[in-house]
Amino acid sequence: MKHLKFIVLLTLIFSLAIPPVYASNDITVTIDGNEISFETAPERKGSTIMVPMKEFFEAMGARILWIESQRLVVAFKDNTHMKLQLGNNLAYRNGNKFMLESEPYISEGHTLVPIQIIAETFNMMPEWDEDTNTLSLTGSEDNAGLKLFPDGIYKTRPINELGITISIPYHWETLDGPFQYGYQDDFESYSIRLLAQSIDKTMTLEDLVNENKASLLDAYDENITFTGEESIKIDDILEVKKLYITTSLDKKKQRQVLYILKRNDKAYFMNGHYGAEVPEEDIIEVFDNIISTFKIRNLSVDTEEEHYMEFEDFYYSGMQLNQEYYSNMVVDKSKIPFSGTLEEGHGLDAFKIKVTSEQASLDFIIPITGNAFDGTIYTPFGLGKHNIFISGIPTGGLDKNSQATSSAQPTESKEEPPEKNSSSKPKEDPTDNSKENSREQLNETSSENQSEVQTEASKDFDQADNKNVETTNSDSQIENTKESVKNKALEEEDGEIPVETPSSSNSEIPMMQFSVINIDSRTMRYRIPTNVINSSDVQINSTSQLITYQNNSEYTKSRALFTWMVENIAIDSDGETRRSNIQVFDEAVGSIEEINQLYVAFLRAIDIPARVVKGTNDGDVYFWTELYLNGSWIVSDVIEGVYIKSDDVVEHIPRSMFNINLEEFQKRFDLIQIMPY
Repeated sequence: MKHLKFIVLLTLIFSLAIPPVYASNDITVTIDGNEISFETAPERKGSTIMVPMKEFFEAMGARILWIESQRLVVAFKDNTHMKLQLGNNLAYRNGNKFMLESEPYISEGHTLVPIQIIAETFNMMPEWDEDTNTLSLTGSEDNAGLKLFPDGIYKTRPINELGITISIPYHWETLDGPFQYGYQDDFESYSIRLLAQSIDKTMTLEDLVNENKASLLDAYDENITFTGEESIKIDDILEVKKLYITTSLDKKKQRQVLYILKRNDKAYFMNGHYGAEVPEEDIIEVFDNIISTFKIRNLSVDTEEEHYMEFEDFYYSGMQLNQEYYSNMVVDKSKIPFSGTLEEGHGLDAFKIKVTSEQASLDFIIPITGNAFDGTIYTPFGLGKHNIFISGIPTGGLDKNSQATSSAQPTESKEEPPEKNSSSKPKEDPTDNSKENSREQLNETSSENQSEVQTEASKDFDQADNKNVETTNSDSQIENTKESVKNKALEEEDGEIPVETPSSSNSEIPMMQFSVINIDSRTMRYRIPTNVINSSDVQINSTSQLITYQNNSEYTKSRALFTWMVENIAIDSDGETRRSNIQVFDEAVGSIEEINQLYVAFLRAIDIPARVVKGTNDGDVYFWTELYLNGSWIVSDVIEGVYIKSDDVVEHIPRSMFNINLEEFQKRFDLIQIMPY
């Protein structure tokens, strides 16, 4: 009898500890007035509404992943990244921990999640109507968003059917064509049209460009001219090809700019049209502004705002971090440890780290050894917000990243910044002079399964001069967009969802992105290792320490390294080979730029700020090293020392060429450029 009472008591306690779950077909959920259709009815667990996550996240435009090995649900949209785990009421928003009202669970083969707190996480306001059993969510779209550009104010335009958001000039209107915006009056006309298409995931951006160029050449024959081509990037994630095109139909010329980009199994096009009466430079600047705001709603982030994102390949590669990171985390010593592991078969050689702050940026590499990595992320630009972007370099792709692509401004002097290429001057396209040859080359790379993309792009050109563009089937495009999400997200039958393998492409693979706040006032810009200046390498570091161990001051250490360089390194007169610091050290030979790079690597290895500088005079190019000693920059002309070295003069070289007045030295050159590494 006592045992029976004890069992009854435990049962009573257990029933009180767990809120009852009520399934109800009467619960309605709406987002901005649109009802969500659920395959499985929402359930009430206490005061919490639990809904099937797949339909809910898709309805709000978020991308979802299911990581079977961790029983983990990942959702991301705009600047918000969220992680939930089955049976766990601890969740993460942008890397920060918080508690759910109720842990996710599986019911009838579907994962149910607490809708109210998730909605609030994605900046939607929930409101419950007890009389109608309706949960209304509002605020999913920011239609009032404005951006300020030098030429005026732009308004945010979400295009849900294509799963994207852009910003267009405030005075532009929606035109008659599908996803077409612009301005037209009796004096001038210009517009853009947007398209999205499903493609084979293995197709490269270059393939996509060639397919469309071939299609357009076939459609227009001699009435189309490709006048230029450029590559640009959006948020360091999306690579865009920009084609300048002129068409001629019925003796009427139409100038156009076609922007092509892809992400996974989706291709996106923005086609800009403008008449002969519109100043070309002005309207292309407007088109460039628009494409710079292009965001795939479940992929892109606004780097001006707080953000944290773990992209799909973070999970596909089995990436595990030894430290926690979160949006706007505080960094107090201008550096963050970055270490962890990857699963077998991850297919990566290294991580490329890109750090930006306002207009300054810097790239560097953290190698992967086997399945592990252990390095440092630097925040080198002093006080304030830094954006960290981490991408994976696939096996065999490391050589392509051996040179820095950063454009950091000098932070400790007032010298001229690096030259910038004008985006208004595209490089010449060979199709100008030889259309037939180009047609043959392009057709060789064609593939039949891209005919839909070709047709859509060709349609856009056919309709360029017609204000009343024929409407395409929007429902079909909506289905394509939904299908793209489905292919990447949950197929929730029995909880079995396959995880894709890492991409085999040799392009960089987005892994992580987050913002941090640096509270170290020191500008570490010229102290840290980069892609080119490999001062963290064990051999470079130990050699620098060995050469300078008997010297006490930074001045004598720098001079000792200078003397060693002059005595041991020779100049390669051809200067064609792109050698790393280690190769120059091992081979004892390098170009004038490579020798300066090695010298700077030695200096940074012992924490002396140093940089390579390029000077141009009447077309002649020269490189030298500048180092920061005793509160000012001095010139160290190691190349001149190498040129004149001999047994009888080498002892005098450090005094005559090591410490040169910067202003006097720079007067020799018409143009000064601080190298961006």
